[in-house]
Amino acid sequence: MRRALKLDTPVLINELQIDEANLEGELLQQPLKMAKISELTIAAYQRMSLKELELKEKEAELAKQFREINRDNKVTESMVKEFLQTHEELRRLRRDLIDAEIEYKLYDSIRYAFVQRAAMLELLIKLRS
Repeated sequence: MRRALKLDTPVLINELQIDEANLEGELLQQPLKMAKISELTIAAYQRMSLKELELKEKEAELAKQFREINRDNKVTESMVKEFLQTHEELRRLRRDLIDAEIEYKLYDSIRYAFVQRAAMLELLIKLRS
């Protein structure tokens, strides 16, 4: 059973709204909001990268163990690959990596929306001037 990601997306999406009655205040808050989502995006990217590294290291470790255990037999790459594909710990790590990738992509999408928000603020201010 897949676990649900627990992200603050409703809060972040709410912060994308622009109060047109307070454009100056919104413009002043934009850098802080952008910094916040950028920090979350970078942290998610770091978690994803670390999960990827953890998976690669575990795959290498288990492949080595498999070859050592079966050193008296002819071990083919397809045997090693099959062992790695079906190993329960690696399956869990792959699912964790997928979750980390989804989290990163979601934050990156919201970060892009904040970039669009900044452009919209500038346009609204020009239109009102």
